[in-house]
Amino acid sequence: MLASTLTTVAVFPPIVLVTGEAGQLFVDIGIGLSASVLFSLFAALTLVPILSGLFLNRREAEKILQGMGNNSPAIDQLELASDQIIPNIQYRRVARKSFISRIFAWLNSFVTRISEMFLLFQRRLEQVLLNSVNWSLGIKRKGRRLVVLAIPITLIFVSLQLLPPADYLPEGNRNLILWLAEPFAGTSIPEAISLSEAARNFASQQPEVMRTLYIQRPGLKAIAACVKAELATGRTMDSMVGRFRQAGANFPGYPFMVPIRASIFR
Repeated sequence: MLASTLTTVAVFPPIVLVTGEAGQLFVDIGIGLSASVLFSLFAALTLVPILSGLFLNRREAEKILQGMGNNSPAIDQLELASDQIIPNIQYRRVARKSFISRIFAWLNSFVTRISEMFLLFQRRLEQVLLNSVNWSLGIKRKGRRLVVLAIPITLIFVSLQLLPPADYLPEGNRNLILWLAEPFAGTSIPEAISLSEAARNFASQQPEVMRTLYIQRPGLKAIAACVKAELATGRTMDSMVGRFRQAGANFPGYPFMVPIRASIFR
């Protein structure tokens, strides 16, 4: 329990160290989840055993332990330590059965039946696991191993195909606008740089822009406009995108020019 809890908590401390928009989005979630998981560990190690002791007396505990295969002399010694290990609700001291005692008796029997059902399910699960291991392992069972290996690989591939697009995430206020400008096919790199000069001059004339640059690499040809950090608010960035979109038709040599805000998740 400690190991599984710490592996979950270990995911979130790095998020607390993240700064900027991503930090504002995820720090509170990381702290909240870490605290809740740690408190659940504390409850599982303290409160749950105490409550379990309230619903189990010595005789029922022995029955459960014997059902788990612990038929050892140590079971006989459990009676000597029963007052310290599993509290007895002192039903024997009650001469008459009151309403409360009947409720606790019903709870005792209910927990015992649930425990027996769980043990039965556990044994069947163990048998299924053993059968699957016997089926897949062995000297002459390489084909079966490949089948078992193909199952998680297939699930990973299907999961990747089912991932939703990232456009549902917030864009944040990253101070960068990418003006996608794909020149006509056959345009050389020097010609593309020269062709982007007019658009870059237009972007540089905007009061919010501190510098521009031309980007050309496989899969991306764009004019990047870096906005002053103190002016990179959501309203300002949306206004600039609108201005760039209206001016896109004024520059020849491009079949299209599309301005987009750079997402904080890219």
